[in-house]
Amino acid sequence: MDFRIFILKVLSFAALLVERLSLALWRTVFWAVFVMALWLFEIPQMAGTWFAVAFSVVSIAVGFALLVMGLRGFRWPNRYVVLRRIETDSHAPHRPLSTFDDVPVDGHVNALWVREVERRRQGFKNLKASPPKPFIAQVDPHGIRLFILIAFVSGVLVAGGDWRMRVRQGLLPMDMPQFTRTARQSDINFWIDAPPYTNLERLVPSNNDKPLSIAQGSIAKIIVPPSFVHTLHKPYLEIDDVRHDLKKAQSGEYVLDLSIPDGQEIVLNHGLFGSIRWPYSIVTDDAPKIEVGSEIVVLADAQLKFLVKMRDDYGVEKMDMRMTIAPSVVPPPLVGWPLIEQRVVLSPAGQDFEAPFIYDLAAHPWAGSQVVFVFTAYDHLGQIAQSTPLTAILPERNFTHPAAQALIALRKELLVAPFDNYREYADGLQSILYRPHLYKNDQRVFLALRVAASRFYHNEPSIKVAESAAALLWDIALRLEDGDLSFAARDLRNLQNALQNALSDPNTSDQEIAALMQEMREAMAEYMQAMAREMQKRIESGEIKMPELSPEALKAMAENVMSADELAEMLDKMQADMMSGDRASAQAMLAQMQRMMEQTQAGLSQGMSGEMPEDMKMMMEGLEALKDLIAAQKDLRDVTAEQAEVLKMLHELGIDTSDDLPAPFINMSEENLAQQALRDQLGDLMLKADAALKKIPENMGLADISMKDALKALEGNDPVVAFNAQEQAIAHLEDAQQNMQQQMQKRLSDSGAIMFSSGMMPQQFDPLGRPMRPDGEGKNGMNSDVEIPSEARRKWVEDVLNELRSRASERGRSSEELEYYQRLLKRF
Repeated sequence: MDFRIFILKVLSFAALLVERLSLALWRTVFWAVFVMALWLFEIPQMAGTWFAVAFSVVSIAVGFALLVMGLRGFRWPNRYVVLRRIETDSHAPHRPLSTFDDVPVDGHVNALWVREVERRRQGFKNLKASPPKPFIAQVDPHGIRLFILIAFVSGVLVAGGDWRMRVRQGLLPMDMPQFTRTARQSDINFWIDAPPYTNLERLVPSNNDKPLSIAQGSIAKIIVPPSFVHTLHKPYLEIDDVRHDLKKAQSGEYVLDLSIPDGQEIVLNHGLFGSIRWPYSIVTDDAPKIEVGSEIVVLADAQLKFLVKMRDDYGVEKMDMRMTIAPSVVPPPLVGWPLIEQRVVLSPAGQDFEAPFIYDLAAHPWAGSQVVFVFTAYDHLGQIAQSTPLTAILPERNFTHPAAQALIALRKELLVAPFDNYREYADGLQSILYRPHLYKNDQRVFLALRVAASRFYHNEPSIKVAESAAALLWDIALRLEDGDLSFAARDLRNLQNALQNALSDPNTSDQEIAALMQEMREAMAEYMQAMAREMQKRIESGEIKMPELSPEALKAMAENVMSADELAEMLDKMQADMMSGDRASAQAMLAQMQRMMEQTQAGLSQGMSGEMPEDMKMMMEGLEALKDLIAAQKDLRDVTAEQAEVLKMLHELGIDTSDDLPAPFINMSEENLAQQALRDQLGDLMLKADAALKKIPENMGLADISMKDALKALEGNDPVVAFNAQEQAIAHLEDAQQNMQQQMQKRLSDSGAIMFSSGMMPQQFDPLGRPMRPDGEGKNGMNSDVEIPSEARRKWVEDVLNELRSRASERGRSSEELEYYQRLLKRF
């Protein structure tokens, strides 16, 4: 038989198989469709959980029984049935296909047999295979199947997007609480936490199709409640076909903590038919950017100020400044080392952050040599950005104290020639040591000089000895020049850095942080006191001459000064954040305080030089001149107003003043000259404002135009028009005065003042040592913020101290308790 007959057999076999399977399974299929229709309408669930369970069990049992009943009568189509199906469908007479393989009984093939075989073969041309024949109408004459299909389609339409969940709820009612998809998913806890440094809120995925935007490094947390279905099908998370199994916790829940990789879709499979999908995309954390201004400002005491601009999508965490010797310095210095200073920045996320950073590098052995500065910004992921290298001469500090100058000169010789004979350096120190009047009999200076001289006497020349001796000589010179101020500032800076490092280390305990915080408080208090003492001493000795400031200038400056109370509140807030676990907020506040202290120290050094910054001096002089100009213009306006009243009276009397001749009793020549003088003063003031502010304020220009109009009116003896023009000029001048005060306040704010504003507002103390307010307002009718304790409070404090002394004297107490009492007594 040819290939065509083979295809007919296959098609007929398939048609017979479909008919017999349909006849065996149609009851089971329609029963399943009927049960699912009931589940889609949630009819079993509405009767209660236990009824739903019973209905599910009965439905499965009935379906299984119908399946067994149907399969029991099922028979596979054999060869004979298939051939007869082809012959019957083709209406072929004499069964040509089923008898084609017949052979003669005697095995003898004659001409008649051959003719018969050929006749059968010719009958193959009319053979064909028909599709499966419908039979459902015969077994379901009442059409119940149609009602079942209509119910099922209606159930799908009613369930909508929840049809999968409703079918699953009906099949496994014990695996779900009740009725809706939302109720089921509320039992599954799934959230995504972004890295803490991003400050992004917790992301709880919803059921919408909007893709999730997930920050790089985010952690997904999944908790699936236990269910009997999980014994067969454990829940798992699938991200782009990569499976992550949930682990069973001791409480029976299935949990998973997973760092979300880059991908496109998250799928949570939590049951036989349960899966939830969320498309997503990863928001990458870009590398930071940093730019350093090419102009390096050298402040007082050889401090360097760099204007640094940086940006990062989640904020720059820290910044390194690296200083190396310039390649052009040949040969390189024998003493000295590359320097790296790290600052915690914590800049705002996604914003340009520009701030001055101040470095005190005058003590470095390379002072006076050409060096290269490179700044590196780090984000929270460790990604970096480097600035363009800056080459500059590392400035040397100028000392005014004679002994300090001699020590610095000796130190410089030592750094240049560290292997020379140390005997000469020792002799130089001895010459200062035995002249105590040079250092005012300061015992600390005496001991330090003695130690330095001993190092030179008893050590062979080496780089190590030269570095240690140079550091000691620098400290002695600072002591002579600044007293305790430089050391207090250095101690405070070191404690701030130590506290920043402790906050960055997750292994640091709260007790260690609290101890460092207390040390920093004490160092801060010592630094403030040292500033006040040094400033007061220099003012009294005449080294600093404070400018005479107007009440307005003093008020403007007082608004930009951080008081001791405000600083204490800032420290309290910082400590509260640390103890509550919010170390990031405490770090940001500490970084801000570090920058403020740096700028304050730089401003203090500028103020201690005895000179006010030139731009500030010009602003204050301009404010004073503008104040006098406004007062003079108001006086002239009042005179013009009187003349305007006279002119009005003349008009009421019928006297005509329209001709060119001066009206009787009205002569504005003197006022004209006075107005011209005021306009000339305004012109000089505009030139000074241009020099101080780099532009002429718009209000001053408008005031000049109004004064010009007033001059024209005064020349024409028209006091009414002149009065209106003078009123406008005064309004413009007052606006210019307000704008200039705002400019001065901004200048003070930029200096980052704490307790002092660029050294121009020294802390004054009353005879009892209490700090006085610069604005003249205080408590208890005094010029101070210090509250005088009442008699009852003083008595209470005395009783507490007496109790502490009594307990500290009892030797029977433990050593730890006695030590604690001693610390309290020492502190209070």
